Amino acid sequence: MACNLRCPYCFEPHKLHETSQVMTESQVEAAFEALDAIREQRKDLSRAGYNLFGGEPLLPTTKKIVESVVQKAAQRHLYGSITTNGTHLHQFVDILYPYRTLLLFQITIDGSQEIHDKRRITAGGKGTFEQIISNIELYLSKGFKIDVRMNLNEENIHIVPELLQYLKEKKFPEYDNFCLSLSPVTNYTGLGGEGIMAPHEVEARVREQVPMNLLKEVKVGLNGDFSRLNLPVSKAIGESFIKDEFMPSLFYCEASGGSFYVFAPDGNIYPCNQIIADPSWAIGTYDSEFYINQEAADLWHGRDVSNMPQCMECSVAFLCSGGCPVMANRKYGSPMASYCGTSKKELHDYLDSVAPKILSQV
Repeated sequence: MACNLRCPYCFEPHKLHETSQVMTESQVEAAFEALDAIREQRKDLSRAGYNLFGGEPLLPTTKKIVESVVQKAAQRHLYGSITTNGTHLHQFVDILYPYRTLLLFQITIDGSQEIHDKRRITAGGKGTFEQIISNIELYLSKGFKIDVRMNLNEENIHIVPELLQYLKEKKFPEYDNFCLSLSPVTNYTGLGGEGIMAPHEVEARVREQVPMNLLKEVKVGLNGDFSRLNLPVSKAIGESFIKDEFMPSLFYCEASGGSFYVFAPDGNIYPCNQIIADPSWAIGTYDSEFYINQEAADLWHGRDVSNMPQCMECSVAFLCSGGCPVMANRKYGSPMASYCGTSKKELHDYLDSVAPKILSQV
């Protein structure tokens, strides 16, 4: 769970990042054996993939383990993604290149160099912009699929146009294997910091600042946190630049649907990657033995709005989908509780913001 960066809005405690804990080769073997068993048991899961997450998964100390993971995944014909800060990508080209058609990399750039280097900083306080841009350029030229992510809050929302123009000048959007995703900084674990913005506020500010043609030229998309509440309305009135179509959902996220298994270096299996390293959340083990605590797992597998009484009486149940189970547990003591948060307020605020346009068209 080590990480070489100390981003101020990270949802993981930095004490965790100071450790040197890395999965062993035997743990990787055990994790894939557990994955095979889960796929055999869970016939309801139609397909499988994997994600390398951290901390930071691509560090000099993890190179052999990463190579082992991608090899074993390829043998099972699994597509994967790697969520990385991108600082050490150049050291992994040789081992990852043979698997480039099976991999997607999500790499964060938080704005111009000035802004980025205040947010995406090393443990020693140094900026990372130039190294990451260089590595993105390298990987694009090698044919790797790259999704650049920009995490947005009040601190950097104003810099979106400048970053998009910079990426355009770098000619990144000319690569078919490039895209860019905007994402609001979240606060599920209580460590998201200050300046948190509601998704509809982020989308509105972006729309105000950035010409639509530039958004299209740089291939900008929005992640799922944007679409949950306001997408049905924004699609109906032509306000959204989100490409995805709205699909009502019983589940808030993959973890809520019980389709997420996180294999951590501590030997535990967790239902969500935002609560790793806290054994109280574990739903099983895979290291010394493969074991699923079915009672704990069922809390997640069975969490949907159809069996949550408060949700079934709610008019926005299939937009909110019961809210985040981690937040529900923090506030009410159980992941099975409904967590409304500010869902209705956000939806009402969004409707208020677009009401003048709707009324003008009547």
